[in-house]
Amino acid sequence: MGSRKCEPGCACAKHGRGSAIDWNDPEARKQYNRDKAREKYADDPEPAKDAARRWRERHPGYRAMRNTVHGSMSAADLKWMYGVTPERVAEMAVAQGNGCYLCGDPLDWETPRKIHIDHDHACCQGRRSCGKCLRGLACHTCNTAIGLLGEDPERMRRVADNLEAANRRLR
Repeated sequence: MGSRKCEPGCACAKHGRGSAIDWNDPEARKQYNRDKAREKYADDPEPAKDAARRWRERHPGYRAMRNTVHGSMSAADLKWMYGVTPERVAEMAVAQGNGCYLCGDPLDWETPRKIHIDHDHACCQGRRSCGKCLRGLACHTCNTAIGLLGEDPERMRRVADNLEAANRRLR
């Protein structure tokens, strides 16, 4: 007995129920897959933990590479994330006197995640950049501060003025 093909519009057990999502919508598919993975993980997290452990064992240097400063990222990672080459990053560091372009403190090339390639989020939202909107190399503290202050220079000036006024009152 061979399998028979259903006619268009069939209401058999296989086709009778409506689809929960629009399979032609990539975002809906991604969300559906995320939800299913989350359910599966909630039921039994051990297989996923084992798979992650095996992957880490097969790729021993991956985490160390990802946790380093941008200057130590691979050329492919720099190109994908920021649209720049390692040579361009080196040129930026030299042009800035190897200091943060915001505060001027020396850049710490030895400590993981201490140097950031800052870009204008009005041009490219998120972590990735087109490479044309790069502002410079920033230390971790400055990069975090401008992100928390919404990259708004007026707000930063108000914060600085109010901090100076508060310090004067205390002295």
